[in-house]
Amino acid sequence: MFRVNAARRWSQWASHRAFNPAAGLMPKRAVSAVLCGRNDNYTPDFKERIDTCLDWAFGNGLAEVIWVEWNPPEGAPLLAEDLTRRFPRLRAYVVPKRFHDDISENPAFGLMEYHAKNVGIRRASTDWICCTNADIIWGPDVFPWFSLLRKNVVYQTQRVDFRWTGETVTVPLLEDRSRHLKHYRTDYIPIEGPGDFTLAHRDHWFRATGYDESLRNHRRWCDDRGIHQLLAVGGRLGRIGTTYHMDHANSSNHSVSPHHGIEFNPEAGLPYRNQPDWGVGKAGSRAIGERIWMLE
Repeated sequence: MFRVNAARRWSQWASHRAFNPAAGLMPKRAVSAVLCGRNDNYTPDFKERIDTCLDWAFGNGLAEVIWVEWNPPEGAPLLAEDLTRRFPRLRAYVVPKRFHDDISENPAFGLMEYHAKNVGIRRASTDWICCTNADIIWGPDVFPWFSLLRKNVVYQTQRVDFRWTGETVTVPLLEDRSRHLKHYRTDYIPIEGPGDFTLAHRDHWFRATGYDESLRNHRRWCDDRGIHQLLAVGGRLGRIGTTYHMDHANSSNHSVSPHHGIEFNPEAGLPYRNQPDWGVGKAGSRAIGERIWMLE
């Protein structure tokens, strides 16, 4: 990885200060958020975190969510059932265990996060697609930028680890510095925490063929590799505000576990090229509920 030079950092800061106020006066681009997960009690309040983040995001102008429920545990209710009832602009795709077993090379993995996000990228309906996570609150300084999005720019945000204790999200809550546990750096490519927020045009995601599907025993730095790929196929990096990570004990920031996968160099062998059916593109789908489809 390499440092962004001083002139580029200054340019990003200046554009953020100059254009962000004006952005709110212009029509917003429709943005889809792609999220994934499974009902495996990854954190005891996982569902509450998703609800809180989506209530806030939809209330601030998010157009659509694609929820990918990967390898659902046997006997557990689908999170998709409650999410589609609660959020009318959410569509869900369920990827059953047999797909997971064909892909995963790590028995500690129940979720292949970046394969799952590829499923969502392929099926989003808007021109602008953001891969994010279910415990990430998009800051109020992010949404106005949806008026100024440009093709071939890969947008990231500055990550802040945030102590959340179950409250409804408000601007004063996010601005409460006593809740801020860590501010991440923005002078690297990619900006730290790229899995939290990676926004690009649909054409750009498809030119990149999504995240690298040859990574079957990996989780950490798959998001870094995705950013490097988007840049390698003609993108440049832009920063558009702040995202707040709802801190939890399972985060790799606290400790590395087998379910975080093996280490690797995310910049090696770029650009990669997935198969034409990346994102389980050849699979059919069967409706199993309102706005819920099972891949087959």
